Amino acid sequence: MIMRQTHPSPIARAAMMLILSVFSLAGAWAQTIVMNENELRSALTDGANIKLATDIKLSTTLIIDGNITVTIDMGGFELNRGLTQRVMNVGQAIGVRTGSTLVLSNGTVTGAWGGDGGAIINHGNVQLTNVNIANNNADDRGGGIANHGTLTMTGGSISGNATDKNGSNGGGAIYNYNGATMTFSDVAISANSSAYNRGGGILNIGTAHFAAYEKNVHFSEQQSSAISMGIIA
Repeated sequence: MIMRQTHPSPIARAAMMLILSVFSLAGAWAQTIVMNENELRSALTDGANIKLATDIKLSTTLIIDGNITVTIDMGGFELNRGLTQRVMNVGQAIGVRTGSTLVLSNGTVTGAWGGDGGAIINHGNVQLTNVNIANNNADDRGGGIANHGTLTMTGGSISGNATDKNGSNGGGAIYNYNGATMTFSDVAISANSSAYNRGGGILNIGTAHFAAYEKNVHFSEQQSSAISMGIIA
């Protein structure tokens, strides 16, 4: 008997393509829901799409490394480092290393105390959307964020952060390093302070691009012991 090969009709082929597309999109949108620090750290793989289901207290810095891209939706919750004094080298809440990208949204990063950078130290690419950087400290630079790389922030706020060590290099909210880039839109920057005399709000150095005034960024109540309560550039 000769068996004839049959081909699906155009309608059947279209239906198959639709089913494959749905499965592909479902995979792309799938989120890993995390309930604690161990689950969060285990989920930090390239392309990870993570969502917090509760507040998470971090026992050490959350490191994004290895040329990966990680997306974290905090879901209105917070990442809390829980520190009342500096912890050498690992006091930050988040560290992003060269070649890696963190896309972080919808929550608060708080309770960190580092040397260079309080909440975040960035050597890679950090994209923040509706994130609040609140009540963090650094002994040296960037009570909220120390940016060595590319930082983009849309919505959210940076408030109540400080560089606390007398003689520190400043930048109560942010220290933006030579060659770094930061772009802000609709961000409230308030009540940050520098114990020394440079940039209670933002200290922007060298060739960094800073477009705060044209990006609707709001400054209020920065504190510095001497000059540059809002921005020094």
